[in-house]
Amino acid sequence: MKRKLIIMGLILALTALPLAAACAKAPAPAPAPTVTAPAPTAKPTVSTGKYVFNVAWWDYFLALHQRTWAPGGRFQRMLYENSNGRIQLNLINKMFNTTDILTAVGDGRADLGLAPLAFLEGSYPVFSWAKVSGLFSLDSQVMHAEEFWVNYNPSIQEIMDRNFRKLGAVYVAEPHYTPTAVIFANEPLNSLAALKGKKIRSPGLIGGMALEAWGAKPIQVDWGEVSQSFVSGIIDGVLTTMHDGLADFGLDFVKYVTPIPVGPGWAEYMVMNAKLFDSLPADIQQIIKDTGRQVMLAHFGDSTAQAAQERHDIEALKIQVPEWSPDELKKAIELAKPVEQEWVKMSGSDAEQVLKIAREVIAKYEAFNAFPKK
Repeated sequence: MKRKLIIMGLILALTALPLAAACAKAPAPAPAPTVTAPAPTAKPTVSTGKYVFNVAWWDYFLALHQRTWAPGGRFQRMLYENSNGRIQLNLINKMFNTTDILTAVGDGRADLGLAPLAFLEGSYPVFSWAKVSGLFSLDSQVMHAEEFWVNYNPSIQEIMDRNFRKLGAVYVAEPHYTPTAVIFANEPLNSLAALKGKKIRSPGLIGGMALEAWGAKPIQVDWGEVSQSFVSGIIDGVLTTMHDGLADFGLDFVKYVTPIPVGPGWAEYMVMNAKLFDSLPADIQQIIKDTGRQVMLAHFGDSTAQAAQERHDIEALKIQVPEWSPDELKKAIELAKPVEQEWVKMSGSDAEQVLKIAREVIAKYEAFNAFPKK
């Protein structure tokens, strides 16, 4: 009997153990980590003010120029539309002389201004970086695109803005024109020997320095006297664009238009008074900057079409376009290197960085392959 009781007790104990385990209180789960919800992104403040800015510009009566900058042109209209009518421009032709526009914007006599700094290369050389020789392809269409994509590069625009701020202005845009890199003459000038001693009308200091390095004699001639100076023999050739040589100087009678390895740029900038710009609401500042880049793209499209058309016009007139041999081109670029070094000295601390970025952008552009192979 005693033995039976012991066995029954063992059975009950073994049965109770799993029941106790099952009934035991489960440990409390670990508390979930506290997650703070991110604060909602603040929407940019939209200002409500309306603004009318006086813009100094100079009408050259060029269709490409007028489509962008004249009253009713894309810059005025795009600012108006991008701001929902809150930014209006009062464009004043000949408000100041072309060489005074940048100064007038810097000291506040004009709110904005289209400043042709090609006329002031000696005073502000950093803005005419694209006149440096040897950077670009000699093909006018490729050269045209290479220069634009460098000017459109945000790092280049930041450098230009920094330099404009030293003068009391802010960078807004740089319109892009066809290359100032051909010589109209009655003989081919596609070698150093051919250039030697020739009197060439040059539109600026840096291009003139390159011509001197190649043995030519750069001469400054007033815009309105170019054709007469050519006919009378005061000059032997005109360094300009294909379009200007035909449309503005009437040189459609020449026998040759020779591309040369001078930098193609003709520097012109839309700038705004820095104090005025900094006083504007952030959204208005952004609209002005964004519109500047949009205008550059649109203007580039126009000038690309013009570059193609002007080459067709040259061919239709049966004007010959002689090419440089690779050896002569190499010699010319080598001779122009001191000009680049002089430009760096003249332009200040940002010059080397400008050329570095320019070379990187151009190399990337030229590396593009339209017909890749797998």
